[in-house]
Amino acid sequence: NETLYANRSAVRAKLGKLAEALSDADKCIEPKPEWVRGHTRRAQALQSLGRLEEAEAAVEQALQRDGNDAMSQQVAESISRQLAADQGPVPEDALLSLVGMFNEPALWEV
Repeated sequence: NETLYANRSAVRAKLGKLAEALSDADKCIEPKPEWVRGHTRRAQALQSLGRLEEAEAAVEQALQRDGNDAMSQQVAESISRQLAADQGPVPEDALLSLVGMFNEPALWEV
C-alpha cells in the first residue's frame, strides 16, 4: 500500500539509497495520485539526487493538493534555496544534513 512505500522511501533515503527511495515514492503515487505525502517523498528523493527541477515540480504537485501541508512547504523552501544557490547536486555533507530531515516526527505521520 502507499503508506508502506512512503515510509520505505523515507528509510531508504535515510540510508543513502536514493534511487530506491525515488522508486518507492513513485510506487506510492501510482495507486493514490492525490496523496500529498507521496509527492513530497518524491520531491525529497529527487532533491537528494540533485534533480532540482524535477523535485520542484514534484513538490508543486503536493502543494497543489494541499497548500497548507507543513512538510511539503518545508521541502519546497529547501528546494527553492538550493535552486537559488545553484548548487547542483547536494554535496556529501549537506546530504547527510538533508537525510537528517527524516528524523522529524511529522514525516512519519500519515
